[in-house]
Amino acid sequence: GDAAAEYRRTYSQGYYAAQWQRLERPLIEKLFQELSNQGSRRMLDLACGQGRITLLGAKYFDEVVGLHYSEAMLAIAREQLQA
Repeated sequence: GDAAAEYRRTYSQGYYAAQWQRLERPLIEKLFQELSNQGSRRMLDLACGQGRITLLGAKYFDEVVGLHYSEAMLAIAREQLQA
């Protein structure tokens, strides 16, 4: 509950949000595009958290699975993926 809400706030504004948008996301998208171009069709995201990377993978791969130990985090990931 509370940890999941704090995690969500961390990446929604400020330094970590900017780092995600300007640095990490473009690098991950480039990697996913290269893997997709090479024929990769499935992705497994271990410790997927709230699904930031899982959601990106869904743009490039036919089958995407996210695993996480926290039900609260998975609930937010499911919500993100269904939006």
